Amino acid sequence: IDSDCAGRIAPGKASLGREYYERSLEKAVSVFGRGMVYSAIVVGLEHPDSYFEWTDRLIGMGVVPVLSAFRPVPLTEMAISGPPAPTNGLLLALYNHAVSAGRGEGGFTDGGRHFDDILPGPSCDACQNNTIALPW
Repeated sequence: IDSDCAGRIAPGKASLGREYYERSLEKAVSVFGRGMVYSAIVVGLEHPDSYFEWTDRLIGMGVVPVLSAFRPVPLTEMAISGPPAPTNGLLLALYNHAVSAGRGEGGFTDGGRHFDDILPGPSCDACQNNTIALPW
């Protein structure tokens, strides 16, 4: 969401612009359906409030957020001058927010059907490495 942050961390991706990625996700949802497209949110690169905003945007598009925590290596430049590493409390709050938003009004619905079993992160156990996924 923060274009300055994106430009520092992934300048190639940032050069395409956020709108490019949003259009790509919207197109994928139009092909595969709501709740059938996943997109990663790397928690720990930006200000904590931005993750709730981006999670809501993805869910509003019908995209399932995959939450992945980033904690910089101690004593590196990112650890010293970058945003604070996400706390367990932030990760749990963001996960619970995504679950609630996905199941609420405007969540993962397709053709009038509501998918109560869609949770943030990949549904495949083997794919959950480095993601925030809970078994309940």
